[in-house]
Amino acid sequence: MSNKYMALLISNDGKEFVTDFSEFHCNSINDVWEYIANFGSKWYFYPIPFVIKANAFTGTNQRIIDIPDNMIHDGFDMRNKSIKSVMQWIQDNQPYINMILS
Repeated sequence: MSNKYMALLISNDGKEFVTDFSEFHCNSINDVWEYIANFGSKWYFYPIPFVIKANAFTGTNQRIIDIPDNMIHDGFDMRNKSIKSVMQWIQDNQPYINMILS
């Protein structure tokens, strides 16, 4: 069985997230990034994208599969970290988040 992927979109304050593109049955990580690149201002309130495996249940223990290039900061790579850990990192690093989003 091949893996399916979807987007995880986190709010700029790191307190909320939503998922998207699971209905497109993305067969690759690149498929998800293509959808993210073309979604325009649709996710104004959830501007920080990641790629996760498409599961029926998305809890905060699920692991990040891929990240945007600008999300590696001071050697902290969020790949394979839990959603919960990444959300906490975003909350703890607001000056950096505000800089990359401006």
